[in-house]
Amino acid sequence: MTPPSTSQTAPVTQLARSESRKVMTAATSVVGAYYYLRVIKLMYFDEPAPHLPPAQAAAGVRLALGLNAAAVLLLGLLPGPLLDLCARLIH
Repeated sequence: MTPPSTSQTAPVTQLARSESRKVMTAATSVVGAYYYLRVIKLMYFDEPAPHLPPAQAAAGVRLALGLNAAAVLLLGLLPGPLLDLCARLIH
């Protein structure tokens, strides 16, 4: 008896790969759902942590966050100049 050729075993191999992808997809979906549902549970259903004093950020951190917020606001409201610059650099 001769062993099956590659063309005869290819459908079986493809089916096994397909099944393993389905199992991997389902497993990662379950892990992701657990993670995000846990976050929702902590936010809405668990008791809050005891009151902690507000964190004090250093001046450099506040400056960096302020500049970042200003840039996001500026680029969100006026994206045209940045898009024009990108288009000129591409061509």
